[in-house]
Amino acid sequence: MKSGAGLKLDSSSQEIAAFTPVDVISLDDEQQALIRENMPELSLVDVPADDEYGIDAYSTWGFGLAVAATGDMDEETAYQIVKTAHEDKTKQVSALADLEGVDIAEITLEYASSPLHPGAVRYFKEIGLEVPDHLID
Repeated sequence: MKSGAGLKLDSSSQEIAAFTPVDVISLDDEQQALIRENMPELSLVDVPADDEYGIDAYSTWGFGLAVAATGDMDEETAYQIVKTAHEDKTKQVSALADLEGVDIAEITLEYASSPLHPGAVRYFKEIGLEVPDHLID
C-alpha cells in the first residue's frame, strides 16, 4: 500500500520498481470507508495502471502539499499567491518534477479536504472552475 505523487508512484517507489518487481496493494471498500469516517483530511485516489513499471491500477489515500493561511490573510494576498502558483508552473515543476503537466487548480478542487481561502475560491471561479460547496467556508 503506497501513497503517491499525483496519480502515479512517488519517485522513490519508481526507482525501486525499475529494478525489483513491485505489487501495490489497493485499499478495499471497507478500508476506504474507514478512512472516510476516521480521517476525513485524507483524500482517496484511484491511480491508473502504470505499464512502464508493470503496476496494476490501485486505490490509495493521499494528501496534498499545500499552502495554508488563516482567515486573517486578506483576500487579495491569497488570490495573488494562488494565481501565481497556478500560472507559473516552472517553480513547482523544478521542485517536484511529477507536477509536469498537472493542472494544480483541478487537482486542488478534486482532492482538497478542507475549505479554501476566499482568495483561492475567487481565483478558481475567475478562471471558470466550479468550486464544490464543501470547499467554501
